[in-house]
Amino acid sequence: MKRIFFILLFIIGLSLQSVLAQEATDISHLFTEQKARVSSRQSPSLQITPIPSVETSDALPTTGEWKGKAIKIIPIDRFFPETDHFIPEGIKSLTTLKDGRIIGGGKDAFFIKFSADVAWKNLQLVEIPNSFDLDGIRFIRIAETNTSSDIYLDGDLGLVKLDKNYFLSEIEDPFDSSGHLKDFKDMAVGNRALAAFKNGNYGYTNGALYFIHKNILRKWLLPRPDPSRNSDSILGIFHDVSANNSLYIIVGCEAYGGICPFSDLAKQYLVRLQFSANTQVPLSATRLTKVSIPEFVSGQYIYKPRIKLNPDGKKTLYSILKTPQQKDRLAVIYDFKPNSPLLELHLYSIPSPSESVEAILDFVLDSDPNTDIVYAVTSGPSALWAISDLKPNIVPSIESIAEVNTQSLTMDSSKNIILGFGPSPPNTAAITIWSTVANPITPTSTNVSLQEIQINENALGFKIPTFSQFLTFAIRGFFVLAGLLALLFLLLGGACLDCFRG
Repeated sequence: MKRIFFILLFIIGLSLQSVLAQEATDISHLFTEQKARVSSRQSPSLQITPIPSVETSDALPTTGEWKGKAIKIIPIDRFFPETDHFIPEGIKSLTTLKDGRIIGGGKDAFFIKFSADVAWKNLQLVEIPNSFDLDGIRFIRIAETNTSSDIYLDGDLGLVKLDKNYFLSEIEDPFDSSGHLKDFKDMAVGNRALAAFKNGNYGYTNGALYFIHKNILRKWLLPRPDPSRNSDSILGIFHDVSANNSLYIIVGCEAYGGICPFSDLAKQYLVRLQFSANTQVPLSATRLTKVSIPEFVSGQYIYKPRIKLNPDGKKTLYSILKTPQQKDRLAVIYDFKPNSPLLELHLYSIPSPSESVEAILDFVLDSDPNTDIVYAVTSGPSALWAISDLKPNIVPSIESIAEVNTQSLTMDSSKNIILGFGPSPPNTAAITIWSTVANPITPTSTNVSLQEIQINENALGFKIPTFSQFLTFAIRGFFVLAGLLALLFLLLGGACLDCFRG
């Protein structure tokens, strides 16, 4: 009986060791790096001279209140009215940098507002030459440290990078007949580099993953074992600076023999990526855990996912779920743990007086770690919303702040919401500033939060384990030790046990 007990213990130990080892599966070999006649290239750079705005009055009056909190208006005449960069198409995107600067994208140009320029009277205009052919700047992504920034401008017709010395260059795509990098679904920035993805036409998916670092461009195709079927598709990409600068993608499993196990087709998985600018180093990809998306349909994707670190150490992932021919919804993963058995996406519609809004254009998270407020701008109707009390299985509080013609927003270092006007603006307002706190709108110096502190694991020489990784290691060690003791007992035929008795 004792031998049978130790045999069972040995088998259980090996079984659990095997199960635990499968929690994270290396799938690097499934991504195929696509190499053309040139693996990476970059067009000649051009140095740009910023154009200062016309000197105007210092006056920036408070023009009213929304929900008892002050609003101020920046007039159109401070946004280079002699050009067509911002009028009538509006400010397409807004981004706040760590040093307090605000970048706003328009048609073939963007402006820079410096943190000390409280009255928005000393803006700088950076024009994109026609030779770069961006058309409209849809998104701005900032690859930055605390000392310098590379600004990536994602346009309708290409991708352009501006370095800290104002040298402008287009990142060209040797894998596309047009030569331009375009049609990305979304992007993420990490470690001074840019990662992006795009999928093929709806119904004919051919997912591809891109990595851009300075003048290096690398591209990987998602597996497509059967040419007559779709490949797997990428549903979202995001960066977690608090986890050793990890980059993640969420994959929709559509290919037999693809990224996901055969038993889990039509499912979604979280995958951790490690990129390298060295073209001799292959992509590192690890499949981690399932992601549950309610009512999932082909063609969906998760837009602008962002992680917030809460005071209790837990993380929350916020994003927008976009679905073909359906209305956008706010999507939240509570207690985001990459090694948990399942990550569940909770979906919330934003109601309007008649029905839910058509599209969520953008959102920001309240910078206060003790709050869970999400500020979002929508179309149909055009409005600013505050969503709070976001908790699992509880109906959140959704409040309409104001109806406003906008298509972009950001939050500055003083917790002011900055709204850029949309197409066909009113005659006065280009930027609306709304204070989210009761005290007056005043500038403050930018503080680097704990979320922005980056750990260089290469400099440390080892990777800092998480608690779940430590616990997994301890459990594995216990069962390996138990299995070895059981094996030793079997080999000695119980002699050691007799020794202990004697």
